[in-house]
Amino acid sequence: MTAESSPRVVVLGGGVLGASAAVELRRKGADVVLVPGGRGASYRSFSWLNSFGTHSAEYHRLRLRGIDRYRSRFGPDAGVPWLSFGGAYHAVTPQRFDELAAHFATSEYRFEEVAAEDLVAAEPRVQRSALEGTRIVHTVGEGWVDLPALIDHLRLQFTGSGGTVLDGVDPVLARIRVSGDAVTGVGWDDGPALGADVVVQATGAFVPLAVRDLGVEIGTRSNPALLITTTAFDHSLGSVIRTPSVGVRPAFDGGVVVHADWADAEVRVQGDSYAIDEDVAVRLLAAVTDVLVVDGPLRAGFVGVGARPVPADGLPVVGPLAGLPGYRLLFSHSGATLGLVLGELTAEEIVDGTDSALLAPFRPDRLVTHPATS
Repeated sequence: MTAESSPRVVVLGGGVLGASAAVELRRKGADVVLVPGGRGASYRSFSWLNSFGTHSAEYHRLRLRGIDRYRSRFGPDAGVPWLSFGGAYHAVTPQRFDELAAHFATSEYRFEEVAAEDLVAAEPRVQRSALEGTRIVHTVGEGWVDLPALIDHLRLQFTGSGGTVLDGVDPVLARIRVSGDAVTGVGWDDGPALGADVVVQATGAFVPLAVRDLGVEIGTRSNPALLITTTAFDHSLGSVIRTPSVGVRPAFDGGVVVHADWADAEVRVQGDSYAIDEDVAVRLLAAVTDVLVVDGPLRAGFVGVGARPVPADGLPVVGPLAGLPGYRLLFSHSGATLGLVLGELTAEEIVDGTDSALLAPFRPDRLVTHPATS
């Protein structure tokens, strides 16, 4: 592709989806401006790399491709401290186990039942009492990634390849500029304006607000989320551990990352901000000590609360908005698992003009309504 034919692209949002798309677009020769903004959902993600669950075949295939991209990009043994394929152990109810076993019976996903003693032998810090009444699934091919570290890595690649980063403006407040059915750029009230042939909207839970400015509603069930990363302590944990009460994984700086659905439900939404009572963090850390043997007090090093981006049907929203082919959405839960592959496929579609068969089931149209004309 010649410089004259390279598209001008503005990527709004600097989380894993936006950073990945920006890198891949530069790799393919596009002229790219990345507008990162603040630290959003990528900075408070459990970031477990998986396709664990009763997903559709199409979504399972996309998630597997997403995991594979980490292996092909960084090698089978990762080789970086912020990425690991140490597998995962899931202590689930007997009913949930039966559902999963039936679902994975015809799949090549590596799913096996193990005894509690085998889990404790592999991860000696896990408490046997936390596994009572459950059946344990070991998924060998799963792992985790520290998204802030990955984003830093991608940003260095992006700027090193000649990409431009525009700091000091909020990508959520950008207004899309349109002429007919063509995107002409983005601008900010009392701020800069950028010309563009394509705009990629990757602003997480704020994507539905952005498209609303264009007279479009997109279905969303984004919800509050809480994540804690502890300070470093001696845990020797190598795998992701999930029990009915809490999920725990290693943090690359020596602590553990902690998430629980029940804790998410206790996040309070206060206008545009999110908050928790102090006892919620205390109880979440206590849940860790119910699962892991911890010598001494367990302390929170980072507490993150905010919106988790989730489209209305739980599936990714990827691709152009109908009638406006230069305006593309990247709106998804599971940004960690899907981040690299969605960035790659988005860049291919923009620069090469192709339509990815992998992305066909996940186009925006399925969730879009036009309130002005409905």
